[in-house]
Amino acid sequence: MIPTLRALHLFGVIIWVGNLLALTSLLRMGFQQANGSLKLGLITLARQALIAAAGVGAAVTIIFGAILVAAEPELLRKGWLHAKIALVLVLIVFHVRFYRRLKALSSNVVNSAESKEFASLHGLVSLIVLAILFLALVRPF
Repeated sequence: MIPTLRALHLFGVIIWVGNLLALTSLLRMGFQQANGSLKLGLITLARQALIAAAGVGAAVTIIFGAILVAAEPELLRKGWLHAKIALVLVLIVFHVRFYRRLKALSSNVVNSAESKEFASLHGLVSLIVLAILFLALVRPF
């Protein structure tokens, strides 16, 4: 049962983080090369994908993560899990911030964003995910 739960948890992680990274990368490149109407189309597409795919991936990740902890409550005594959960909360904040930013950009797309903004978000998400993977796989403390 635990391996199945882990597989579903990891599936959610792949969908969630994969979409966050793909969307930030797409917007970074799009904002370097696109004009106003194409930028608005990219923002609309990114918002829809963030809700539909990344949002579902986040929900699957969190639900199956919680089920895993409930199935193995002794994990709550491990410091690495507390650090991992804290980083997941930071990732959730980035996800919400990204959604709000896209929503705001929908009304003022031309002068409100630069590709550097999306490149920074892409890099931060990557670092957070790397730290989460390190904690989950190495379990250093």
